[in-house]
Amino acid sequence: MTPHQATHCQEDTSAVRSRIAATIVSYLDGQQERDTTVSGLTLIQRTAPVPVTSFVYEPSLAMIMQGRKHIFLGQTTHSYDESLFFLTSVGLPTMTEVVEASEERPYVSVLLNLNMAMIRSVIAEIAIHDHYPQGGTAQAFGPADRRLFEVMERLINIAVAPSANVFLENLAKRELLYYLLTGPASQRVQQTALLGTQGNKASKAVEWLHRHYAAPLRIAELAELCSMAESSLHHRFRALTSMSPLQFQKNLRLHEARRLLLSQDIDTATAAYHVGYESVHQFNREYKRAFGAPPRADIQSVKRLGAS
Repeated sequence: MTPHQATHCQEDTSAVRSRIAATIVSYLDGQQERDTTVSGLTLIQRTAPVPVTSFVYEPSLAMIMQGRKHIFLGQTTHSYDESLFFLTSVGLPTMTEVVEASEERPYVSVLLNLNMAMIRSVIAEIAIHDHYPQGGTAQAFGPADRRLFEVMERLINIAVAPSANVFLENLAKRELLYYLLTGPASQRVQQTALLGTQGNKASKAVEWLHRHYAAPLRIAELAELCSMAESSLHHRFRALTSMSPLQFQKNLRLHEARRLLLSQDIDTATAAYHVGYESVHQFNREYKRAFGAPPRADIQSVKRLGAS
């Protein structure tokens, strides 16, 4: 590709992103985010930077049309913008921070929850070697190029249409998956997708913790459930999620407690016991370490930000 062709391609990509951003902003009509008629597709905008916030990613694809954000996974901080997509094939408790957003140029993004059965179907149809890698992580960042944005634009246009069209929706989703699995980051995406399937032993531990985060965690029993040695479980779980099983459970508990405190009229002790803590003092200490303030002060701050 010549320098002129590369510049032309970049301009084309920028134009597609700008068109998608305008469509999303118009559709949201002042709302910060909104689910759509397309199953699993959420459109998002922010008109000011957003401080560090807890968020649990379901298996999903995230793309930014305008702006930039940070994702905190374990001890690692990832910064990404319009040039990258973010993909995860397991549910991940994270912290996120929108760092570039304004009234004039809002942060605009798309979040599409992934249907793992559809991914498996596409993998089978395009004859990707279906083995279950035991190393690597279940998250991938990859280049978001013009072709990927064009496919996403088609899906968004289906979403904002006056009536739903499930047939076209599924075609667009399968095309999106096909491109991710065969595009510039294909090897990384294939590995990430397969790591999130039932065939991967560590992913079974992730699923169990999502369902039973409030229960006591006994590593020996979890390893036996996944047919793994304890040392292998620790190693592969950390490789998959960037966290140990205990850290993962703690993050799930804290995220759920914060959600309860924000959405229900309950006190700190009730939230702590509900998510599995036996000591309110320990809960308060770990909550402050995770979110920067004790529960009551944090919830008041978040509600003030929401009101403003």
